[in-house]
Amino acid sequence: MKFGFVSTRFSGTDGVTLEAGKWASVLEKKGHETYWMAGQLDERPNSHLVPEAFFQHVSNQRIHAALFCEDPNLGAVEELFERMVRTVESELSVFCDKYKIDVLIPQNALCLPMPVTLGYSLSRFISKNNFPTIAHHHDFFWERERYNTHPLGSGLADNFPPSTQSVEHVVINSAAGQDLLRRKGLSSVVVPNVFNFEEPPAPLDEYGARFRIAIGVSPEELLVLQPTRVIRRKGIEHAIVLLSRLSDLKPHLVISHAAGDEGMEYKRDLLRLATELRVKMSFVDDRIADERGVNAQGQELYTLQDAYQNADFITYPSLYEGFGNALIETFYFKKPVLVNRYSVFVQDIEPKDFDLVTMDGEIDENVVAKVRLVLSQPDKIRLMTEHNYAVAQRNYGFSALANLLEGSIERIKKNK
Repeated sequence: MKFGFVSTRFSGTDGVTLEAGKWASVLEKKGHETYWMAGQLDERPNSHLVPEAFFQHVSNQRIHAALFCEDPNLGAVEELFERMVRTVESELSVFCDKYKIDVLIPQNALCLPMPVTLGYSLSRFISKNNFPTIAHHHDFFWERERYNTHPLGSGLADNFPPSTQSVEHVVINSAAGQDLLRRKGLSSVVVPNVFNFEEPPAPLDEYGARFRIAIGVSPEELLVLQPTRVIRRKGIEHAIVLLSRLSDLKPHLVISHAAGDEGMEYKRDLLRLATELRVKMSFVDDRIADERGVNAQGQELYTLQDAYQNADFITYPSLYEGFGNALIETFYFKKPVLVNRYSVFVQDIEPKDFDLVTMDGEIDENVVAKVRLVLSQPDKIRLMTEHNYAVAQRNYGFSALANLLEGSIERIKKNK
């Protein structure tokens, strides 16, 4: 079959782009063909670029500013809104005709209005043509406060996502599925984010082994990796508190991703706390890239894989996650980890029986003692991480994804 992936962008390393790539790999391995339509696209074959579908297109930015603000005004952009919807709907028709698409796979485009015009276009096109669709929902608009006030009436809920019969809804966690059923009466399939556990990571090589020294971690220090962006819901202050209580082990907290998505205040708060508690902490996003190379200063760049493979311990004290990609990556790279028991973890991941250290919203003496015990037992680390790899492979590997997708495909065929 021919599957057409549609989103506002398929570019870079954002979560939607990465997960779409994994779906495509699994489908292609099964003999299917994949095609791509977006407003921003990495260079790839079988693709259809539609600039009007990009959330940062000047018209979409104008529409968004008018609709989702303290004083929304639909009238100011109504004509532009409709023109953009018609344009993208027309391009969807061109895309499907050009590549003879059998099934559309909108990626987050029918649940989050970024841009709102893309979701309306997809809903109209799918409804008019009763087009077979597997809608992959990563985030719903009602989870974002900024979409609480708008002048679209029921239109937002009607299109994000639509109730069209030809659409199979896929969510990434059980809570999202329950929410969708409660709010809109729509059933869904839970397909968690995955990793290619069928192909273990290559061993750490000579280049990667230079990562620790390059970022200023000395050989006698314990490299504790926080593999997340610097935003408040990641709970990074808990990692700092933990390390302050393990000072005799000479821990060094390394934060892999950048700050700025929600401003710089949180980063400043973390720096103050680390100074107060005398915890050594480094932000190394300027030394981590998609590929190895050198930056403008001639310094070596490393990948996130290099960071994981050099880590002695991982902290993941998130307050909330839609799923928890970094946790699954931790299992893949066979590293011991501390996890805050956020709601999706408790409901979907914890029952799988992983072996890890957990916390319930705070670093208490029991948590510190468990982390210390794990770090003192290399054999225990090996056994627990091998166990976690095996459990993750069964539940979050490409084979598990393949089985779930085949189920969706069979249901789509029956409904055609």
